[in-house]
Amino acid sequence: MSRDPAFPILLEECATLAGGPSKKQYISVALNLLEEDHTVPFIARYRREQTGDIPVNDLYELQRKWADFIATIKLRTSRLTALETSGRCTEEVRRAFFECTTKDELDELYAAYKEVKTAKSELISAFSVGAVADDMMQGKQKFYVVTQEAADIAKSSKYSVFDAISYHCAATMASDLSIKDHAKDQFSRHPTIVTTTLTTAYKNLQKGSLSSDKDKNKAGVASKPVKSGTGESAPKMSELHKYKDYHSVNRRITQLAAHQLLAIRRGKEAGVLAISLSSDEAAKDHLFRFINRKYKVFYNAAAPARDHPTAEKVGYRIGRDDVLCTASKEAVSKLCASLTKKQWKDAITAAEIEAAEVFSISLRPLLLTAPLRTVIGGESSTGWAAGAGSAATVVCAVDPGFAHGHKWVVLAQAGSKLNVAEGLQAQGNETSILSYGKIFESSTKHSSSSNNSSPLMLSSPAQLAEVLVRYNVTAVAIGNGTGSREAQAFVSAALEHAASSDQHSSKPSSFSSDSNKLKRKHADLELDHSTNTVKGIGCVGYAVVSEAGASVYSASERAREEFPPNMLDIAYVGAVSIGRRLVDPLSELIKVQPASLGVGMYQHDLSDKGITDRLRNVVEDCVNVVGVDVNTASADLLRYVSGLNDSNVKEIMAHRSGSSASGGAESSTKKISAKKANSAAPGRLMSLADLRGVKGIGPKTFSNCAGFLRVYDGTEPLDATNIHPDDYALAREMLKIYKKEQASSEDAILPDAKKSKKKDKSDKKERQEEAMSESKEDINASAKGTSFWEQCLSAAAETGAKKDPYALLRAKSVVELEQIWTWLLEARLAPSSASSLSSSSIKGPYMSTPKLLQRLPADFQAKIEVGSVVQGVIRNVTTFGAFVDLGGVEIQSTESGSGGKSKGKASCDGLLHSSKYRDCLNKRAGGAKAPGNTAMSMASEIYVGREVKVKIISIDDAGAGGGKSDGHDKRRISLDLL
Repeated sequence: MSRDPAFPILLEECATLAGGPSKKQYISVALNLLEEDHTVPFIARYRREQTGDIPVNDLYELQRKWADFIATIKLRTSRLTALETSGRCTEEVRRAFFECTTKDELDELYAAYKEVKTAKSELISAFSVGAVADDMMQGKQKFYVVTQEAADIAKSSKYSVFDAISYHCAATMASDLSIKDHAKDQFSRHPTIVTTTLTTAYKNLQKGSLSSDKDKNKAGVASKPVKSGTGESAPKMSELHKYKDYHSVNRRITQLAAHQLLAIRRGKEAGVLAISLSSDEAAKDHLFRFINRKYKVFYNAAAPARDHPTAEKVGYRIGRDDVLCTASKEAVSKLCASLTKKQWKDAITAAEIEAAEVFSISLRPLLLTAPLRTVIGGESSTGWAAGAGSAATVVCAVDPGFAHGHKWVVLAQAGSKLNVAEGLQAQGNETSILSYGKIFESSTKHSSSSNNSSPLMLSSPAQLAEVLVRYNVTAVAIGNGTGSREAQAFVSAALEHAASSDQHSSKPSSFSSDSNKLKRKHADLELDHSTNTVKGIGCVGYAVVSEAGASVYSASERAREEFPPNMLDIAYVGAVSIGRRLVDPLSELIKVQPASLGVGMYQHDLSDKGITDRLRNVVEDCVNVVGVDVNTASADLLRYVSGLNDSNVKEIMAHRSGSSASGGAESSTKKISAKKANSAAPGRLMSLADLRGVKGIGPKTFSNCAGFLRVYDGTEPLDATNIHPDDYALAREMLKIYKKEQASSEDAILPDAKKSKKKDKSDKKERQEEAMSESKEDINASAKGTSFWEQCLSAAAETGAKKDPYALLRAKSVVELEQIWTWLLEARLAPSSASSLSSSSIKGPYMSTPKLLQRLPADFQAKIEVGSVVQGVIRNVTTFGAFVDLGGVEIQSTESGSGGKSKGKASCDGLLHSSKYRDCLNKRAGGAKAPGNTAMSMASEIYVGREVKVKIISIDDAGAGGGKSDGHDKRRISLDLL
């Protein structure tokens, strides 16, 4: 494909996209790698030097361009074949087709040459006046005299001879490429005008004429909802209020922002808005005059239009100017209608692309939230990889609620070394439910049981404290939905109760039965302020977790497979999801469709497959950046690993369970026995090399996926690093070289130290440490001069020995060697001295960490009103602003038109408009202007998961009453950034 005549054109377009002409050689390499079936994650990590370190987002864009290019070549072949069959494919046409690089260009070019057959064209072709029309357009014929044959045809047809000639001329004009180009130019100068109005049903609702179902029926409005998009759904006040900013829009399409275009489209699909697209009169007039000039048509605008008979008589004279003037009007009408629709489609596509970019900005920090094990115990032996178990991770998860109480579960994640025999085991051995139940904050007594097969009802913090103690809970995850603040207060009280002296007493539990008393694991419980933990239960505190999409997952087929209805009530599955989002966010969030994760902008409306693929690219990139434990990761997680497809994932899961047909499990077992490794379940992969024995994983698949899979506690230590198996020999050689050079440096230092025996020992130690430090800085510091690996490459270039000690280093650049060295340091495989010197460069791939609290913050508020200052968390970022989670606080606001107060829970987030945080950042910068107020330009300051202090500047009650009917509060809360 790279030898295709259109490839240089594609290269130019891609160079403009990814850094300019200077990047052209790197882009060519990247496209060749894609042609060789390498994946984007593989290229981004292991071919950085060859591709000039092109960013991963640009690589994904190149991948889409390449896929479109392949599809364009196939379409071009079929289009040329069709034209050759019809005899319309000349050498000029063929050259024009080979210059096209997109399907739109091919379709437009093909439309200009293809033979169009419609009902009208079939009827008009009977007149056989095509040659006459061509002669008139070329100026060879001024008049056409109607013949007897033409007159007879006109009598039996609904079209006249004049219609037939003008139709041929109009079709030719509309397909003329120069006229099309002029039309596009005019529409770029005078864009399409978008006009919106309310549909009839909503106009009546707005007037208040449809206040009851009876009135709706009288007005002929459907009383029952129908499918979205038909425009016939029963009108709702909440829907009317939702689109209040778009009831009467009359603007050029270029003046509408992406979120406005998507909102208008959604309003149309909801049956609230009616949209009309019209072309600018100035564009029409310019195009009409251009066509007349091109064909030298005399047109008198002041003269009245001439009427032509529907059936001309024999001898009737049809003038050229009349025909071409009418044809030019038809051509203008046809072109304007086509371009108007195209401009709308292109604008919607561009808006969807922008929405996908905004979505990726918000989704990435959400997915790259650090797992609990990195917060409470550092990286640990399982590394950074997603899906890796933790030694003793037991979490209590609370799904907040009011009418039905707070639902809670205690769960142990995969890899836990606890005894969970009494727990409910999820399918796939991913989670064990140790206990579950509900919290009712009232004096009402509820039936309760501490058996794992039935819910356990709690009514006081003391009872929850006993649960935390019994199961040695590590942390508590609380959903951020309605009732979250009440749940936080309850959990905080439970943690304080666990640390109080009351918990030491031997008084029987107030809710446990005599036959099954809750047993405390520890006797001494107290709050350790230095480590922020409760001694005795080991609980580091509670964290508020986004529960967006948890209900979607609860009702999914995936959840039913994992938790069958006879095992666990669906009402508790959401709490399980909340808990696992704290334990391992990435592994849990990928089970939910990205569009349902509560971030993004109109992401549910992204219809085009190419757009939705962008959402998958974000998830795929995050999964591969973190890495995946091949032995414990779920199938959902493995599907996003570079190079693996559904078939590969099924085979890996079968291999792990010992049922693989490839016999890989047997070979793994032999390796375990031969090397006296720790006992493992049948089929456990002891090294990445075992993947080669899994059915369907050939050399190319292994090359693409191996660098992103991890094997911990296996036979090959390097399998737990980012280093690709192809570079294992090089990594070992680098360790040998470093250790050798380090030893020689120490030998050079020690003799000098021995000469100063008469000096004080402390002085001797200080001098040795200083000398060692200088030596190690020479080895590791690449920023201040020639680095150690640059010196090695220089030595490799100068040596002429047969046994070159630096032979393996020759094939790599300094950048690549330093990258491998960094991965060795991250995995703690390099010498401790090197690791300590480079500790600042060792960091995980995560963008944020969950904040764990022991008690309610000092500024915790139960109620808010206009003027209140609240600490919130950004949950979503769009082009027009950021949505801040206020924690389900109670709102006090003044109703419109009354002096009373209205109360309600903030089920919606507050909106921090982009202009507000831009002004705030300008002030912080000392008056300097911020680079912009878009989501992309503010990504470093405004991002998902960031805590912000905001002030309530307004609470819009309009729509609150109308929204009550469907169970939601539609208040709009506006915020200011402090």
